[in-house]
Amino acid sequence: MEAIKPEFQLPVATVLINRKIALMTRPGEPFVEFQMNWRDRCPVPAAFLVGYTNGYFCYFPTIAAAAIGVYGAASASTWAEPGAGERMVDHAVVKIHEMLGQMTELPDDLKRDVYK
Repeated sequence: MEAIKPEFQLPVATVLINRKIALMTRPGEPFVEFQMNWRDRCPVPAAFLVGYTNGYFCYFPTIAAAAIGVYGAASASTWAEPGAGERMVDHAVVKIHEMLGQMTELPDDLKRDVYK
């Protein structure tokens, strides 16, 4: 049996269609709370989460599920550390805001070099 790697690069992709539809793709099997959180936080009317993309890295439980050890949250079938799923959703939300022009990588004052 091949040993599990200590670190993985887990790709998250975001797609914005006509400023009205957002897709978040992510590997593995996410708990449903991630879809609900993504939909609630995404700044466009229609937000869809697509799991099992770019590889299968087993279950992605929520922090709360990992803390109480529910099915798929505290076993050998969970390779990701607690919080990995939440970070994926955070990343996708930021990317959609950037695509909409609502956020940039640098704050406006740093882009203007006001601190020189």
